[in-house]
Amino acid sequence: MCSHYKRCFRQSDYQQSQGLDSQDKKVIESHIYECFDVLQIYRDLILLKKAVMMLVSKEQLAALQLIGLSSDFLKSEINCDSSGQIKSKKNKRQMSYFEEQYQILKSNDLQEEYINLFFEKIHNGQGMTEVDQRILNSLQS
Repeated sequence: MCSHYKRCFRQSDYQQSQGLDSQDKKVIESHIYECFDVLQIYRDLILLKKAVMMLVSKEQLAALQLIGLSSDFLKSEINCDSSGQIKSKKNKRQMSYFEEQYQILKSNDLQEEYINLFFEKIHNGQGMTEVDQRILNSLQS
């Protein structure tokens, strides 16, 4: 028991030396528990569902049910390298918008490329949209 106390005490000293006091630790723990709260995740999903339903027309909402990954895309995804890039270009079929977006989410390299393009667009002042401005403001917070 004594050795356990010493280890905990040393860990606490170390955390404080790194600028993490007990209040910061409580805030971080609280945020972690909030992130893993299944009920909160469910509430967030419902909120997102409501937002999508408010933004799209009835026809668009119905058509969203049809969107998915094509079998060609799924087959080509089997031949991906570690960065998420499709190795085999034998299938020249154009990816759908959804498949392109999906591939960006799965590939760190593509995310980095598009993040850089976003900041170039902002830096050059090339037609920033309202959503671009919201993203930029959120990044600066």
